[in-house]
Amino acid sequence: MISRSQGEYALMWDTKEKAEKYLQMMEQNPDRVQKTLTLFSFSPDSRILDIGAGPGTLSIPLSGKVKHVTAVEPAKGMAELLKERSQKETRGNINIVQKRWEDIDIQKDLTPPYDLVIASYSLVMPDLKQAIENMQKVCSGEIWLFWMAGMNSWENHMKKLWPVIHGKTFTSPPKADVLFNVLYQMNIYPNVSFTEMGHVKSFSSIEEAVEETRKNLNCSPDYDNQIKELLLPELVLQDGKYINQERYKSVCFSWKNEA
Repeated sequence: MISRSQGEYALMWDTKEKAEKYLQMMEQNPDRVQKTLTLFSFSPDSRILDIGAGPGTLSIPLSGKVKHVTAVEPAKGMAELLKERSQKETRGNINIVQKRWEDIDIQKDLTPPYDLVIASYSLVMPDLKQAIENMQKVCSGEIWLFWMAGMNSWENHMKKLWPVIHGKTFTSPPKADVLFNVLYQMNIYPNVSFTEMGHVKSFSSIEEAVEETRKNLNCSPDYDNQIKELLLPELVLQDGKYINQERYKSVCFSWKNEA
């Protein structure tokens, strides 16, 4: 089961401001999205389910290539931004469901079957086995899961500062090894690939970088000195901006659903 701190981790995108910051970061790293899109097989008649769609990182570009996209996104800020973008940037073929995947009613909220089911870095779920079983129930084609191997720098910040700020241990979500074990126990033997991933964040000042981290940590400015001490070694001054280039290992699991 996911601890309370992991639940807080999953809800970090609940404001539109944070969602817009995330979208801005992704737009600064367009190669990452384009590389992911080339992995999928689909046609103009395909119907796609995107679980944990965020601001439409994959849903928006996919909607221009397929018949229909259902985007499941629980965070209020992300769902709000996704709705705005879908109205402006698509031909109205995205259905947005603002719910956690574990709360989805397949009959009421979805329109299966889907030719392609995607869960991209959205597997902070209390029961991975049940979550995957529900994906299989609605999929008539391929399932693609993307998750991280090992801790990223943001989680390392949490691990160091969460006990100081909140008086309890920060526990990161299960990683790719746990996900693989769940799939194996379900008699699912997926294709597995590892990729070195990265994204670039730029800040106009060190104070802006500290402020963003402070909001993620849900703490007061009293902890700015500790935050700055963690961030300074990672920030590089370039063309008047403070750049943080984070790299981490990503694992992709994919298989043809036989159900």
